[in-house]
Amino acid sequence: AFLREHALRAFEVMALDPAIGKAKKIFIWIQRNESVVFTQRDCHHDLRHYFQKVEDLKPGISALVERYIIRQVDTPEGENGRPSIKYEVSPRIAKTWSRSGEVDK
Repeated sequence: AFLREHALRAFEVMALDPAIGKAKKIFIWIQRNESVVFTQRDCHHDLRHYFQKVEDLKPGISALVERYIIRQVDTPEGENGRPSIKYEVSPRIAKTWSRSGEVDK
């Protein structure tokens, strides 16, 4: 809980950058869903009322990656359909969502 609150407060301090506002919306979505791993497609789909195009989402995703809140993970080859970019939430943040204290992958 402390790290999540710290991240949200840090976003408030950095609010002058428009990408930070986008990052905050994405982070709140991640937190609400207790997402450990998520796809760019799912994030965009759920937040399409804020981000009309995937391109609108990318500055917020980049801000979260730059601050080590999330990281891009490799997508396995051979998945059916068009692969979506996957992200993993920092274990320090995600472990607060797991009842056992361990992050399920």
